[in-house]
Amino acid sequence: MRGGTMRRFGERFMFGFDGTTITGLVEDMVVERRVSGIILFSRNISDAIQVAGLCRELQELRRRVSELPLLIAVDQEGGSVNRVADGVTHFPSAMAIAATGDPRLAARAGYCMGRQLAELGINMNFAPVLDINTNRNNPIIGVRSFGDDPARVAAFGAAAIGGLQRAGVAAVAKHFPGLGFAGEDAHVELPLIAKDASELEAEDLVPFRGAVAAGVAGVMVGHARYPALSARPASLSRNIVCDLLKDGMGFEGVVVTDDLEMGAVSIHRGVGDAAAKACGAGADLLLVCHTSSEQINALGDVASAITSGKLRSERIRGSLSRLRALKERIGAWAARPPAEDFEDGEGLAREIAESAITHAGDPKAILPLAPPGSGKVLLLMPRMEILTPAESAAGSAGPLVEECRRRFPRTELVEFDLRPPRGAVAEAAAAVGGAEVVVLGTCNAHLYAEQARLVEEVAGAGRPAVYCALRNPYDIELFPADGARLASYGSDPHSMRALSRVLFGEISPRGRLPVALKL
Repeated sequence: MRGGTMRRFGERFMFGFDGTTITGLVEDMVVERRVSGIILFSRNISDAIQVAGLCRELQELRRRVSELPLLIAVDQEGGSVNRVADGVTHFPSAMAIAATGDPRLAARAGYCMGRQLAELGINMNFAPVLDINTNRNNPIIGVRSFGDDPARVAAFGAAAIGGLQRAGVAAVAKHFPGLGFAGEDAHVELPLIAKDASELEAEDLVPFRGAVAAGVAGVMVGHARYPALSARPASLSRNIVCDLLKDGMGFEGVVVTDDLEMGAVSIHRGVGDAAAKACGAGADLLLVCHTSSEQINALGDVASAITSGKLRSERIRGSLSRLRALKERIGAWAARPPAEDFEDGEGLAREIAESAITHAGDPKAILPLAPPGSGKVLLLMPRMEILTPAESAAGSAGPLVEECRRRFPRTELVEFDLRPPRGAVAEAAAAVGGAEVVVLGTCNAHLYAEQARLVEEVAGAGRPAVYCALRNPYDIELFPADGARLASYGSDPHSMRALSRVLFGEISPRGRLPVALKL
């Protein structure tokens, strides 16, 4: 079945590959199997010059078989999810942008990000995240979300979509119909979203309706089960893809599955079987991101299902028509002049970060930090880690440490793991006694009891202290009410430098919490 049939239905797929150069396998994907798209990960990208050359060569291969462009996609969300690490601006997280209170910043960031990606030859971005963070213990969303209010997420999401698409990059909103309530990581297992239909309608679906109204090019359907909507996972459910998204919301763009090799799907069924079921459910573009043998199996299973009549031909034609329309749209974007001036990305990222830092209380007026007398400033900072397979950058408190040392030479740094053992907690607590002021950073302490214990130890030492939530803002609820409490929504360099400027009184914190907390 390798010949005409495989080529005919390769258009339904987007594949990933290993390496930074065109190989025979990649040429086979694009020329022989005629896939619609290629997804790039960090493993495919070394620097801006290399990725631009790679994209150019991929499009040259595509032109051998089609006048329509190849879809070249990345996950470039900002925050901890940035596949392209060189030659582009690393914007603060979605939650940081929402903390500014200004959707226009989301639009400006989307446009700037889109222009930078388009210059490299990338024409599709799997962003923005439109999940509503209604489960604070969600292991995979957190600050990737614009917050926990449906209207806010809808407003910032629509603005980001508009910015990306004005720049000529197809935005793909994710993860329909909403992963914000998940308690499991879909990379590993199948999340269960135990909400009734009215809750989903009032909360999770609101941003996606806004995205459809904003003309979003694509919607990614996630791998989670919603018993109130369907017995099948969303990505394999016709009730969710067709009845809800296409017919119910009037979405006429391209429906994309999340990676069919993720554990949420692959531990329950073969990737090929899942691909065929996703086609039957109404998905237009199927992602198989990692394994060449699974990609071939998926192609074969879909082709067999189509030729045997298990998948209706009019549905196949509809998907191919939607994919063609998207490629034509992208081609038209590429041919038009830029919509507006290309804003300085670094300056914009700095503006966002400085507008996002949120002040949640300082009853003893500890801020701004003044030069210590004979004492020292003690920095207790977490060693950042990549927390889920979705992330590409761990972040670092390093820029904050550098700025503090530049101003206060007698700065002492004590680092700790995200799950510090009791000995490390005791060591950090012992260092507090000799400090004139303490700055404690946390990374999701609300999820790690060991970090929460460190917060308690610092609070019990009785020294003036500033507590900084460097990731999820829910940590603020663990901070003592008599300390200075701040949130940065990420530990990217711009956010860390903005936090340092607040600590030293160079700027005033202006951010507003985009999630509800008990303060």
